[in-house]
Amino acid sequence: VAELLETGMLRYMTISPAVPGAVEAIRRLTQSGVICVSGHSSGDERVFAAAADAGLKGISHWYNNNHRDQLMIEQGVHTPVLCDRALIHPDFFLEIICDLQHVDPVFLKLALMVKGPGRIAVISDSIAAAGLPDGIYRNHDGREYELKDGGVHEVITGGRFGSCVTQPAEFANLVERLGIPLPEAARMCALTPAQILGVDKELGSIQPGKAADLLLLDADTFDIRGVFIDGLPLGSGLAF
Repeated sequence: VAELLETGMLRYMTISPAVPGAVEAIRRLTQSGVICVSGHSSGDERVFAAAADAGLKGISHWYNNNHRDQLMIEQGVHTPVLCDRALIHPDFFLEIICDLQHVDPVFLKLALMVKGPGRIAVISDSIAAAGLPDGIYRNHDGREYELKDGGVHEVITGGRFGSCVTQPAEFANLVERLGIPLPEAARMCALTPAQILGVDKELGSIQPGKAADLLLLDADTFDIRGVFIDGLPLGSGLAF
């Protein structure tokens, strides 16, 4: 942790609260201005409370990081896990993959009802092959994975292997398939993440004085029709 902080570049870190020493690390990182979120982790109410007290602010990959062995310790009873505790914590934000494969729309609607768009950040979890056509690709570590029907699975195990969705596609999912109003969907994709990072004075919404980093989307298909950085067009006719 000390070496990471010495770089002066660390702003955001995913950490498992159940790992020995994690609570102390969260406290030190938070005191240094680093935003800490819970990663794929086990842990009970005590672990969650200690991490929250140390400065944990949110949870990454909400509802995809539930520890399998924890979900039903007693047969027929769903055991609360860190994702559940983050859902009802008033100050926690949730990072959610909105490809509608990682998280069922029912749970997305539940999260929105409980948290509202100001506490949900849309993330992609996309890997290097995002945007490429269906097919089999090789990961940097040699493992093969298949892109098919908007999902990614490892060839050998069949297990889910990240995502291949782009954020404009997630934005379209929220609006078209979940019926979320355009302003709320836009906030979860832009302004809320900017607020989480503390850069909402410069980014995240269209206001005087902010950076004019914009995507122009087709009103019907949500395909990207233009990209602007600092108000200058970079290209058009892109489709993701």
